[in-house]
Amino acid sequence: MSFPDDVDPKIVDIHTYWNAKRGGRPFPRRGDIDPIEIPRLMPYVTFVDVRPEPPRFVFRLVGTEVVRLFQHDSTGQPVGYGIKPRDVPEVLERFVRVADHGECVYHRTRMQRESNDFTTVDRIMLPFGPESGPVDIVLSLVTPVKA
Repeated sequence: MSFPDDVDPKIVDIHTYWNAKRGGRPFPRRGDIDPIEIPRLMPYVTFVDVRPEPPRFVFRLVGTEVVRLFQHDSTGQPVGYGIKPRDVPEVLERFVRVADHGECVYHRTRMQRESNDFTTVDRIMLPFGPESGPVDIVLSLVTPVKA
């Protein structure tokens, strides 16, 4: 996976960590992550549960810096809550790519929140799940792009 030259180093660090944890598997298991190993990254991390039934994607954990950036704690809320309605399909499509295809997704975009659509962010989305099963967690790291 390649990143722009000016990407926040935390994006590269979480991808390197994820890659090391997966070993030869398509993706690591949720249990492979140890927050103690990545304390400076955890405030920027979200965990989203992937469910078979709607709502398909639900925030399990939202780091403190993400809460500050979004101006809302989305823990327990479905993905799409608080996002401008016109932007929900685009956001959900990224989660589908990670959940259904096991893809790692990096993108730089303006936030699509009703409360903040002026901050540009870097975001990486990484799949986690059992060795023989589908993705059951999407880990994201999001950080504002420095101007």
